[in-house]
Amino acid sequence: MKIKISMEILFIIGLFVIGYLYFDERPVKIIAVHKTDYDAVIIVDRLPYLDKKKIAWWIKNKNDILQRYSISDEGKNGPIEYSIFPFGDGYQPLGKEDRLCFDDMAEPNNCIDKGWLMAVWRTYKGEEKYITDSGRYMQDNKGTIYKVDE
Repeated sequence: MKIKISMEILFIIGLFVIGYLYFDERPVKIIAVHKTDYDAVIIVDRLPYLDKKKIAWWIKNKNDILQRYSISDEGKNGPIEYSIFPFGDGYQPLGKEDRLCFDDMAEPNNCIDKGWLMAVWRTYKGEEKYITDSGRYMQDNKGTIYKVDE
């Protein structure tokens, strides 16, 4: 009897691991980028679940995103903050919900539901700071990433 219960538990754990790997390893699709002089909102279909993988995705894709969407990261006329939001239910009218709206789109369907996935910005020292729903991290000028308490 013990073997049967253990096999069932192993089967359930195996299904969970396979499901996690399938859903978390899919490529991230960028839906749109909206930018101002000081920030850029990047709308994606999803991000990986773990903070480490979210940050790794940004580091791997940052230069391509900046180039593809003509985003300057030089400061005055380029964003120093990047906010990554899920596309969710797509573009919607403002309504009474808490939504983020974009001036570079025609109304009424120019808003998305708020619920950011990650924020990235440069500090005055040139370091990058990453904020997710479960932690805050810094990447120093040498490339070392560490968790910070704030």
